[in-house]
Amino acid sequence: GVTSGGRVGTVSRIFLPEGGATAFVPGSASNGSYTLIIKGVSPSVKQISIDIRPGHKKTAKINPNSKRKIKVALLSSRDVNDPSKVDFDATKVDRASITFGPKDGAGTSGLCGKTGTAANYRKDDDDDDEDDDDDKDRKAVKDVDRDGLLDLVCRFEIRAAGFDESDVEGMIKGTIAGMAFEGKGWLKVIPAKKRHHDDD
Repeated sequence: GVTSGGRVGTVSRIFLPEGGATAFVPGSASNGSYTLIIKGVSPSVKQISIDIRPGHKKTAKINPNSKRKIKVALLSSRDVNDPSKVDFDATKVDRASITFGPKDGAGTSGLCGKTGTAANYRKDDDDDDEDDDDDKDRKAVKDVDRDGLLDLVCRFEIRAAGFDESDVEGMIKGTIAGMAFEGKGWLKVIPAKKRHHDDD
């Protein structure tokens, strides 16, 4: 049944074809079915876009036993209904909350600019040679997809992420202003017999 104000309650009333409902009659029986539509409610986990190994046009290849790190970009996005507004600002995420790992897995925490120190980030163990500790944050915050919005690039230890050969997606999880978000991206785990040094 329905109570005043549109809330579902225990009072028996019958919905009419024209959209109204019958008056409440004590002891009356209700029949038929109805659909309750709730609008304006946000999902509990916000979906975002990510780019695993940004700058590489092919699907990212991962050696799950590599001692190196892999870059993952969290992509900022505009509001689809009002492109002048930002829907997700990756630069405002809680960087310490971010993890990366297999789809639906726990993953591992990473380094997103100023959240880390030289002790847990070394130039020689990254998946490329472009960074040094003095400008980590400047290179962590940049427009990866060239849409005019700044994105956030994080680095994660591949071995700690816990991928295996059955995985085809990587997942980022984290929070922004107390709200949980997640993003998925395609990847390819390289079987041991096909691995080459370049894929480490």
